[in-house]
Amino acid sequence: MLHGQRFALSAISPSKGMEIGKRGSHETQFFYLQKGFVSVEDERGYWTVGPGQLAWMPPYIRYETEQIGRIAGWGVTLSSLLCIGMPEVACALYCSPFVPLILERAHQWLQSDDSVYQTLQPRQEMMLQVFMDELRYSSRMQERLLLPKGKRLNTMAKDILANPSNRKSINDWAIKTGISARSISRHFSSETNMTFAQWRLRASLMVARKKLALGESVHEVAQAVGYENVSAFIATYKKAYNQTPAQFRQLFE
Repeated sequence: MLHGQRFALSAISPSKGMEIGKRGSHETQFFYLQKGFVSVEDERGYWTVGPGQLAWMPPYIRYETEQIGRIAGWGVTLSSLLCIGMPEVACALYCSPFVPLILERAHQWLQSDDSVYQTLQPRQEMMLQVFMDELRYSSRMQERLLLPKGKRLNTMAKDILANPSNRKSINDWAIKTGISARSISRHFSSETNMTFAQWRLRASLMVARKKLALGESVHEVAQAVGYENVSAFIATYKKAYNQTPAQFRQLFE
């Protein structure tokens, strides 16, 4: 217990997988990945988490996760009272190097498999306070892809995510959805904070990361997300993530 508040920790191993707890819990949950790749879809967005990144889940957020390959790291449950100053929306966070070190040390304190701390020594409480401070000063990733709220546009967005190689123009989508191209453009800008073209580009790159984590070749991934020119895909990916697709793929070999 940390000042009377719940702090539960469990290890995520390749053999055990991820058991982060109930979706829509009244407590805050997150998982930190040392290895592997996880895609997350919540009520408003789609995003991914890779090695060295942390997925933050505020209370009452409903979400679905998909694990890609073998993952390892830690899952944590926190009382909402410990989370003042943290993001109020589900998101991925970059973390300082101290976060995994503290989690590794805290895991050594566990005396049973139930992962709930009963009593902590003063030094342990101090370390967890440092841990919470490090989380509060983590920088939020710009990786969360918001989905439009309206049913037809939400379905359209999920169709793009499911079929990123289908490069329908905004006018094509206007005909298919029965919504004017102007309205599609306006809703994407106001509800996703991106233009339609920016949103589709980000969607294709996020799907590409998932496929690269699965071990597909750069050439295969480029074609799967709608690029006929592999060099153009590599240049676009590197501009977005500051690394080449091949460099990202190597993290999972």
